[in-house]
Amino acid sequence: MRQLSGSSADGGAATISSSRPHAPAHALFLQWLIFAFVLTFVLWLAWEHGLVRNIFSTDPTRLSIVIALIFIGGTVHCALRSVFLSTQLDELRALTTNAGILSFDGARLALAGRALAPSPVSDYLAGVFRCREQSGDGDRRQWSRLDDAFAEEVGGAHATGWFFAQLLVKLGLLGTVVGFILMLSSITGASSFDPEHAHELFSEMTRGMRVALNTTLVGLLGTMLLGFQYLLLDRAADRLVAGAARFAETHSFGVR
Repeated sequence: MRQLSGSSADGGAATISSSRPHAPAHALFLQWLIFAFVLTFVLWLAWEHGLVRNIFSTDPTRLSIVIALIFIGGTVHCALRSVFLSTQLDELRALTTNAGILSFDGARLALAGRALAPSPVSDYLAGVFRCREQSGDGDRRQWSRLDDAFAEEVGGAHATGWFFAQLLVKLGLLGTVVGFILMLSSITGASSFDPEHAHELFSEMTRGMRVALNTTLVGLLGTMLLGFQYLLLDRAADRLVAGAARFAETHSFGVR
């Protein structure tokens, strides 16, 4: 079993942890909870004033409901990812804080003699230290592959989320096109502009315009709100990858 040693065992830990010295446990998940609470409160107010019910009830295409369901699914995915990333960030923070009692047996990392449970952070660090022992610091090609694999593991799932975030605004634009088609079809279907039927004609035109505007509004709001959540996740994943790479760069293990 080899104990942590090398150029900057304590200094490296201080460098990494200083970026967020007083971050609470599960900080990312707490940020997401604040966002979810504010969003839920705003949606409740909109429901109480009849705005949400009016949008859904006046949309014969049901595109607004589809957009809402995709948004809810994406938000649940963001909640799960925030828990995952928060756990990994907390683990990395614990490793940097307790770097002095961290050891490596050539296969697994151990903290105070107890092997760490498998996780993306511990597996990545163990892989980097194993690579450095086998090939030395000069050959960084395998190390770079580990960096890429780790970045994909902690942030690759966000690409699907971004796709659905962009899909929301496209569905909103589709609703705009459908709404204008409904509006124009009411005009082309009219045989004459009889003043007695003008009110009915204007009602049909208004219904099409309402579909166009409401679906566009729901799509844009869904894209912005879902994109904000995935932006938080991407930034957290970047911090995790950078912190783990810096930890591996500034620490080494020597024979005890």
